[in-house]
Formats: sequence, structure tokens, C-alpha cells
Amino acid sequence: MPATTGIMTVQNAQGYLHGLFSYAVEPHLRHGRILTVDNFVVLDLFDIAGIAETLLRAMEGLARRLGCAAIHTTLPERYIPVDSRRNPIPDCFLSEGHRQETVHFCKNLAVVNDNAPAAPEGRREAE
Repeated sequence: MPATTGIMTVQNAQGYLHGLFSYAVEPHLRHGRILTVDNFVVLDLFDIAGIAETLLRAMEGLARRLGCAAIHTTLPERYIPVDSRRNPIPDCFLSEGHRQETVHFCKNLAVVNDNAPAAPEGRREAE
């Protein structure tokens, strides 16, 4: 049985890295045992969709071998389409049966939040 955490890579015969993802098996209230995937990266310039599909199939095979009921993937923001043009990474997820369930937000606590609302007059913010 594969490890419950790790990194999966796609390489060619010469050892050139074409893509990777990191994973961990975690409990989830809705789905039970899930494969959580982060750092989904395609490094190929010529066959983005092909490498993404290979990674997705490897992801599903891994999840099944580990007894997971679902796969939760967090994609980097560069894969989220800003306009109407199609993007091969999300398109591959959709064509392989994945669906968007949530939007994942991240607050970097090492960065000052200049967008925080000001405290109302006469009130001090909690310290």
C-alpha cells in the first residue's frame, strides 16, 4: 500500500520531470477518508493537457488504492480562468469527473492586511 502522504511525479524515460502533486490522506466530515491534493504542477510546455490528465489518473488510482471516498484538490490561482478563454488544467479536471465544490481562501499571516476595515470611532480593536 502506498504511503498516506507523499509526492507523485510524472517523468519521461530520461528522468525529465513533467509534473507533480503532493498528497495526504485525511478524514473529512462529509466524505470520510479523502485524498487531499496540493501543489498540482504541470511543467510541460507542449502537452499541458496530456500531463494534467496523466496526473489526474495517477491521483485517482492512488486514492482508490488508499481506500479514499473522494479527492479534494486545491489548485493554484493561476489555473483559475479570469476571462472566457478556456484553461487546459481546470478543463482536464472537469473532463475526468471532478467538480468545483468550494473556493479555497488563504490568509498569509506574515503579510500586513492593508484591506482590514477600520475600527468604528471610539472602539479599540482586540489585541
